[in-house]
Amino acid sequence: MANRESFENLIEGLAGAVVEAQRRIESRQLLNVLRYLDNQRHPKIFDIRVPSTHPMAEDYEDVVYKVPLLPLIANSSLRIKEVEVQFDADLIGIEGDKDDEAAAGQADSKDSKGAKIPKGVSVDIRGGICSSGAPARCMSS
Repeated sequence: MANRESFENLIEGLAGAVVEAQRRIESRQLLNVLRYLDNQRHPKIFDIRVPSTHPMAEDYEDVVYKVPLLPLIANSSLRIKEVEVQFDADLIGIEGDKDDEAAAGQADSKDSKGAKIPKGVSVDIRGGICSSGAPARCMSS
């Protein structure tokens, strides 16, 4: 059974999926940063004890440094730069006015203001390489 969809909707759906994936990545990155802040959004800190280098200090005296954890995390910003999509689809037909289709050499129809309206293209999205009617290599033994 054909899963008929307009080509424009297919492209919009793919672009929407990429935008949603980027939104989820950014949300995860924010949650990762928030792990290093307390409830008042102050950085979580830990104390490091190091031997004192002061000339008058005793051998057992330590100096305590308060170190925030936030600068210690890796500062990597993940971004989707490029997307490669591969799928099988059959072009079903071009949708437009029948009067315009009869006119030879005219690819687009015109609206009431005389502007061209591009025709829509429908595609049949296949279920994938291992869908019904697929080659024998997809069959499991």
